[in-house]
Amino acid sequence: MNKKYKKYMPLVSLLFIPFLVLLYLDYRSANNNAYELQISNNFIKKFNLEDVSYGQDFKAFNGRYEDVILKIKVLNNLDFNQSMDYISGKIFLINSIYRNMDSPYPGHLSNIIKCEEEFKPRTIENSPFDYYILYASDRFIYGACSLDLIRYTSMLYYIHCNETDELYQIELFVPLYKKLSEYEKSLISVSC
Repeated sequence: MNKKYKKYMPLVSLLFIPFLVLLYLDYRSANNNAYELQISNNFIKKFNLEDVSYGQDFKAFNGRYEDVILKIKVLNNLDFNQSMDYISGKIFLINSIYRNMDSPYPGHLSNIIKCEEEFKPRTIENSPFDYYILYASDRFIYGACSLDLIRYTSMLYYIHCNETDELYQIELFVPLYKKLSEYEKSLISVSC
């Protein structure tokens, strides 16, 4: 090799290695979607899911079908009891958003900040895990307690796959002008 070009080899190597890493990561994410989801249902397939984040013990997917949004978080290496603990913690946090609080500036009109019952989460009994109907803001955040802040009716649903020790946290966001009940049965029929 010509001496003139040898001095540029380290620079070319430094530019080429990140390109290979990015190419590998893109290939990996494109091939992981079908493999990662161990749940099956034609309803889920409608959403054209894309992975949005991942870590050592979870992977998250988002998808859209018409104007309905689906978010799935897959938690790895959780047995059934650990899944129960995770769900209990998550529901505790959600319920704490809706509890009554003393007003930081009490006055004649209100001493308590509270959410009206109609906007609080509803628990629907189901086996093995209950599921929850909630209202969410335009940013998919729970805790909106007035109609001017609410954009979606949401369903929070869990599935545990014993064979793979995975817990699926599925959140379905349906615009207020549509009925959640149209989608509820489809989501409940999802299985491992």
